[in-house]
Amino acid sequence: MQKLLFALLVLSSVHAVAQENNPLFSISAPRGKANRWTMVQQFDLKKGPAFSPVYSGNDKELLAACAYDRQQDRLYFTPIEKNQLRYLDLGNPKTGIQTVYGPEILPGADMHLVGNQITRMTIDGKGNGYALNNDATHLIRFNTVGQWMVQDLGIIEDAATNDVNSVHNPCLSWGGDIAADISGNLVLVSGNRAVYFIDVQSKSATYKGMIKGLPNNYTTNGIAADENGHLIVGSATSAEGLFQVDMKTLEASRVAGSVNNAEHVSDLASAFLINEDKKKVARAEKKSPFIKNESVSIYPNPITDNRFRISFDGVKAGRYELQLFDWNGKMVSKQTILVYDKLQTEQVQARGAVAKGIYLVKLVGKNARVFYSDKLIVQ
Repeated sequence: MQKLLFALLVLSSVHAVAQENNPLFSISAPRGKANRWTMVQQFDLKKGPAFSPVYSGNDKELLAACAYDRQQDRLYFTPIEKNQLRYLDLGNPKTGIQTVYGPEILPGADMHLVGNQITRMTIDGKGNGYALNNDATHLIRFNTVGQWMVQDLGIIEDAATNDVNSVHNPCLSWGGDIAADISGNLVLVSGNRAVYFIDVQSKSATYKGMIKGLPNNYTTNGIAADENGHLIVGSATSAEGLFQVDMKTLEASRVAGSVNNAEHVSDLASAFLINEDKKKVARAEKKSPFIKNESVSIYPNPITDNRFRISFDGVKAGRYELQLFDWNGKMVSKQTILVYDKLQTEQVQARGAVAKGIYLVKLVGKNARVFYSDKLIVQ
């Protein structure tokens, strides 16, 4: 078994991250160790420039990119010279670092070649992860729910309007980071401030221009959206803080208070999307698929063997149907349960093979009324 990438610092710091309402994450270097990108830290723009340590690795494996999965509270990573995709479960830190999809994310690629290195990563609003190598010849898509699947979507092509501003130009377009927008497409900001819009369906990159108004020594190494859908950039070479970029004009303005920190960041990740409307998100959260009912409970949760128990306490006697849906809304299992006693516990065996991931459990009664639903995690 390969050595874990990180060592857990303290359980309390991870718990604090999981409870954070506006989480942003950075890859940074320990003080006094320039360019040793081994630390993952968390911060909140609303609360000022303070960074809180989440995980710390060793000098032998540097981090290249990270992305935050808000559905499962996980951070995904790529090591800079390792051909692997890994994740850190912030809600269950004792499991340590997990490696996704076997030994290699780009089979046969030499990760010592800078062009092959995957330095840009994000996760869209549907739970699709995307990773892009430096020379933009491989756009990788991976799922974060259900059975692991990693796809190489192939090369990113230049839009006809790009002229000499190619997404493959190592001087102009390598490095930097990507972030998903509200439409499910990608924004790429290279390490040299160049901005591209990537249409995921056509795999075409349209050059939008250069970010203006940044300090002279400021490289753009990490990007993420804040809670209002604004683009935030950070630098590995400058301690002048984080900047917000207007997506229409590409003008940059310093984020208030961020100049007070001396953190250099090589990558950023957040729970938000470019151009995401905060009010719409709040309304969507109110329409939660979870219906709490104190008379019903399921356990254990998470499960590991497709079996769990459902307990009834004072539920009206009758016939009920227990339904299990994957996170895409597909029903994967259903079972009839007869409730005949005020206190009753039933064991449920999910039909067929249920892959690892997050599922929705519904208990449906008379007239197709759903009176209980909750999240079930399969590990």
